[in-house]
Amino acid sequence: ASAAYWIGCSASEFYITPGGEVGSIGVWQAHQDYSRALEDAGVKTTLISAGKYKVEGNPYVPLDEQAQAFMQSRVDDYYNAFIQAVAVGRGVTVDAVRNGMGEGRVLGSDAALAQRMVDGIASFDDVLAAITSLETRLNT
Repeated sequence: ASAAYWIGCSASEFYITPGGEVGSIGVWQAHQDYSRALEDAGVKTTLISAGKYKVEGNPYVPLDEQAQAFMQSRVDDYYNAFIQAVAVGRGVTVDAVRNGMGEGRVLGSDAALAQRMVDGIASFDDVLAAITSLETRLNT
């Protein structure tokens, strides 16, 4: 939902179906620490790498504070880019996106319209008919 919304919010008009959902404006990343399970299974992993941070955040060791802080900084960077794009695309403030628009949740059609995440609620056929009518008027 989030990637589709990031793209869709830049459209000149954005409609949602009556039963649709939009949003999930947020970014997340996971780190799995398999080191204990591997140790219990008798498996020792040796990482061979080049580059100081190349294996930072790998799942074979616990996540240290420095790696976690860097991962959080990347998540924050992507989130800020995401909310900036939504703010520009929807013509609202960054604060309106950050503190509204679901705050990471997906919203149903009525809630999305109330938060100005979409321009209207319509079926696909209704939107297609409106586009066809507009094209007809422009070509006459």
